[in-house]
Parts: sequence; structure tokens; C-alpha cells
Amino acid sequence: MTYRDHRQMRTFSRQGSRDGRLSLVTMLEFWPDYGSGPLRTEDGRSADLRSLGLTGELVEELESWNSEYAEDKIPIDGKGDSAWLGEGRSLLGRTRDALGSDFDVIITEPWWGERADLTAA
Repeated sequence: MTYRDHRQMRTFSRQGSRDGRLSLVTMLEFWPDYGSGPLRTEDGRSADLRSLGLTGELVEELESWNSEYAEDKIPIDGKGDSAWLGEGRSLLGRTRDALGSDFDVIITEPWWGERADLTAA
């Protein structure tokens, strides 16, 4: 894989699964936090959800869910908020589906229901 900065988001080439050609893919990280989010660029800034081509409804759901973030929501020093985490897993999947193959939305924490990609952080 080759990496380069592109509009404040990490892009990389990967071999397409259908035709074998290389294509540019923008990498975003799913990282809820205080303030805007939950999608972050390589430099940790919040991605502009409206500029990514997501539906207005999904943008509103992501922003509303992220606005509920608090440290006790995630299971670091306790169990976390299972309902909030479940909604986050659902939004993560819907966001990936909506963005399609031009974006790779990664996670770096295990509570999103899949193996965390710690090499991308």
C-alpha cells in the first residue's frame, strides 16, 4: 500500500477486488469524542460529514449519537453504555455502506464489535 495526504484525509492505493486495478481510497477513523465527529481524518480532525456524500438523515443520526458521548459510555473503567455502543456499531456499519468502496472506515478500539486496526492509528 502507498499512502499520501489528500484533502486532510489519508488516501491509499489498494487493488480492487473486482477488476484487479488500483484505486484511491480515503481512510477515516470511527472515533466518537466531545465536539464534532465521529469520523476523524488522519490528523485527528473531524471529517465534514456533509461533504462525504452521506444522506442528511445519516449525518443527523451520527451527529446526534456523537453528541451523547461521555467517557462513561465506553468500557474503559466499567461496562460502558451497551445501548449507546450498540447504536454506534449500527451507525458504523451504515456509514461504511453509505460511503462505499472509496472510503475505508477503520476502528482502533475493540468495543465496536470487530478487530481493531492498531497499525492505522
